[in-house]
Formats: sequence, C-alpha cells, structure tokens
Amino acid sequence: MSGDKRNSHSTDVLISEGILALSPKCEHGPTLLFEKYSRDGPVQSFFACSAYRDRKHCKFYQPFPPDGRNISQRSRNYKFRKLKRPATPNARLLKARSLRAKQRLFCHSCNALTFNDQVHIHQGHVITEGISDWLLDHPSQLLHARDGNKSQAQYLFSEGTTKFLVKTIASLGFDRVLCVGVPRLHEALRRDKSTLRIGSLLLDIDERFAQFLPPSEYCRYNMLNHHFLDGSEDTLRSFVGGGIGDHRMVLVMDPPFGGLVEALVYGISRITQSYQQGSSRDTELPVMWIFPYFLEKRITAVLPGFKMLDYKVCYDNHISFRNGSRSKKSSPVRIFTNIDPASVVLPSAEGYRLCRKCQRYSAAENRHCPRCDQCPSKDGSTYLHCDLCDRCVKPSYTHCQSCRKCELPSHDCRRVLVGCHLCGDQNHKRKDCPQQQPIHERIRIAETRLRSRLQTEASARAGGMSDSEKNSKSSSPDHPLQTLSNWRERTNGDHSSSKPNDSQTNLGPKMRQTRQTRRHRRTNLSAKCPADYITNYVTRRRLRGLISTFQF
Repeated sequence: MSGDKRNSHSTDVLISEGILALSPKCEHGPTLLFEKYSRDGPVQSFFACSAYRDRKHCKFYQPFPPDGRNISQRSRNYKFRKLKRPATPNARLLKARSLRAKQRLFCHSCNALTFNDQVHIHQGHVITEGISDWLLDHPSQLLHARDGNKSQAQYLFSEGTTKFLVKTIASLGFDRVLCVGVPRLHEALRRDKSTLRIGSLLLDIDERFAQFLPPSEYCRYNMLNHHFLDGSEDTLRSFVGGGIGDHRMVLVMDPPFGGLVEALVYGISRITQSYQQGSSRDTELPVMWIFPYFLEKRITAVLPGFKMLDYKVCYDNHISFRNGSRSKKSSPVRIFTNIDPASVVLPSAEGYRLCRKCQRYSAAENRHCPRCDQCPSKDGSTYLHCDLCDRCVKPSYTHCQSCRKCELPSHDCRRVLVGCHLCGDQNHKRKDCPQQQPIHERIRIAETRLRSRLQTEASARAGGMSDSEKNSKSSSPDHPLQTLSNWRERTNGDHSSSKPNDSQTNLGPKMRQTRQTRRHRRTNLSAKCPADYITNYVTRRRLRGLISTFQF
C-alpha cells in the first residue's frame, strides 16, 4: 500500500461511561463510537463492534446520526447470542477429573470437552484424545489458538516470558494478579499457588476457558469496552476489593495489537476505580501493559506516567515474535508500566544489564549515549548519534541535507506529506491542529447528541402508540435479550390466536403428527428449565455441523 493511500484517513474513538451506556449493542457488548477523518470529505461518525475490526466476524455498523433507522431499533433487531453464567464449576470438568486420561476427549470442531462414549457424535471432527490432568490445568496448551489478525488473534507467551513475569511479580511483592488476556500467566500462577501464594483471576474474551476454570477464576471479558459478556462483574469486584488488607495487586494485560489505545485506557481506568473503591486507597493500580514498542508515543500521550522496559516479550505461536526466530530483528513487543523501572530486574542470562547512569536495566545492544544522556534504542538495534539532528537514530538512517533530518537512504525527498486532515497544512498533524477540539469536549458533545437523539426516538415511538401498546412496551425490558423468566412465559403461553392450528392448514397426517411431536418435546423441555432447553437446542445444531458460541 502506498503512503498516500495509507495516510489518506485517520480514525479516533470517543469512549466514556456515558457514551457506552447509551450506545447500541452487539453480541460483544456496547459498540464504540468512531470518528473517521479524511482529506477529501467530512468527518464520518459511526458505531461499530469493539472486538472485531473485520465486519465478516461482526456485521454491526450504524452511522451516527443514523440514516433511516433508529439507534435503539438497530440494537433490538440485532441477533444476540448469550448464555447465563454457570453458578458452579462446569459439570463436564468435574466428570472429566473423575475419569482416566484415555477416556477424555476434546473436540476442536465443537470446542467441547467430551468423553469416549460420545465419540460417535463427533465423527469427522478434529479430536484430541487422552487428555491428561496437566492439560486440564493448562487449557492454553490444548486449545487451538485463534489466528485471525482482525478478530481474536491469540499469541501465547513463551516459557521464558512466563517465568520472567512470574518471578518479577513475586519479587515485587504482589499477591494478587489480574490477568487480562494472559492465560499462560494465569495457568503458571495457579500451578505454583501453594508456593508463591499469589491469587489470580483471568479476564478473557475466549469462552472456551469456561470449560476448564471455575467461575471464581474466569470472567468472559471484552477489554475494549470493559464489558462482561457473562455478567460476572461481581467476580471482579470481590477479587479486587474482597479481603483487602495488606494485599498488593497488579494488572497484567496483553491486548490485541490492533486495539485502540484510548479504548484500552478506558478499561484500565474502570478497573482502577474498582480497585480504589474496594481497597479504600487513592494509590494508582500497578499495571504491566504488553504492547509493541512503536506505539509508545500513543500510550505515553494518554498515560504520561508509563515507561517502556527493554525486555522483549516472546510468543510460542508467532513466526517472528519468538525465541530462535528466523527474522533478523528481535521481537518488537515490550512492557509498558507505571512501576519504577529500576525495581524491575531483567534476566542477565539473556544479555540484559544494569545501566548505572540511567538507573534501570537495558538490553545488551542498547548502549548509553552520553550526549542524549539515555539508553535510546527501541527496536533492538544499536542507535547512532547524529550531530546535525542532535539525537540518536537507527543505524540504517543517514542524514539528508534536503530534508534536514535523518531518513532511510532509499527515501524520496519529493514525496508529498499528508499533513493535517482538518486544515490541510503539511506542517502539523491533526492532533496538533488549532482547529481540533479537545478530546474531552468532543466526548461531551457526542454524549449530548446521543442522549438527545434517543429522547427524540422515544418521544416519536410514544406519540405513535395506543394506550395498550404503551403499557406492553413499558412492561418489557429495555435490553433486546429478554430474561429467562419472560422467555419461559412466552414459550409456555398460548399462541393459538396468532398462529393457525394444524387442522386449519393443508397438512398431511404424517406432517401433522411430526409437528405435534416436536411441539410436545419443546413444551416438555421448556417446562423443566429454559437453560436445559437452550443446551439441548445448541446440541442439536452442533450435530448438524453448525458451531455455536454458546458455552457447551
């Protein structure tokens, strides 16, 4: 992609507690309000899914202001898929632990833990046999990592990175760890809980972990909008604030690299609020944020107290970000933290050393520059000082007299810079434009517009309804997903007035008998328990080869 096309537009996200409370919802929680700036057109505002960048995975999209469709109507018409959070550990996991390893199976096609007496149900599926107790305790080693770069791309820590994080957390005196998107770290802390005495809670959007972890150790969580997809907010509150005395907690998060920094910062701020309210402390929550080094400016612009460590985070299932990679460059993933860098000891066996002038640990190739008075390297190479620029630059850069700065030797001095998307000035970017409103002011305006729009829609709907319609509307819940109790009443209710009987239709005796049998089965299942009915319904769909996102 050419630089002209790549930089022709930019996107901001407006996120706050007020906007998320009023925004339409998809199955991944409240959608985000985006503002897209283009050189050739006006600013486009729209709602889109927070978890997926590709609309093939989540099709929710709505311009704001909406064109021809109400905001609340779009949310109601969207097809949601959600299952009630289990109150006790998964029954299948308890049964699996009572069986031998050779009797346990895991179907990767259905993402379900199963047993050898049910293997005929999963014929033709990808199955792993002989699930050991170790795999039950380390599900990230068993599950196939999702690899969609525009969706839930899962990169799992290498053994060396996991050991370093565990050792660092223990040496800093933390006894509670909130693991956001880091299942390998959570598994390691669970394994060594008796010796380390460190409690951990996993927050992850992957619903498959619910089959292996009890509800007290796992919450299905979307870190890009701070939404709990299984309604487990109380679990987080009890973990963060329960029994707080001399406890010290740290947040370790490994978000998708395509996640917007502003949305992730909002999640950190909400968790910090819960931490401060539960512990009655005004201290800042310690955070270790794992992200690529080239996004340092975006993080420090929002969180100026965060510093980047030199430690290179490696992954087992990434072709370039792992130990022994064929790539010429090392992993670009680093740790951003508000913990004092001098207190984080990096492993000397991997070449890290203490720079006494900077009072922090640095990589072997990151040499201290006396002119800059810092260890300047970011990407794992040894930077060189340019006297004309008066700063250190990458070794592949050379000073260009025409551009008056250091550039790659292959750069084009006549290239046209994009400049500002608002005023068109090439001497500054949009974020530095005097015409750009502050972000907090834009959020306030967006909240006002959104609240006004919803009130207008509510008034229009109320004005066009009869008294009976208003009463029925006011008695129904606002959320598009009805409660299980209301669903049960609708299922067991009499619909003979709205639908014709079998005798009123031209059906043969065989088809009429089939319909009556199916109706009888549905009535019996729903009368027992709505959750049982949903589970049986999902089972039937899986037998037809359709994979569902319900927890099985």
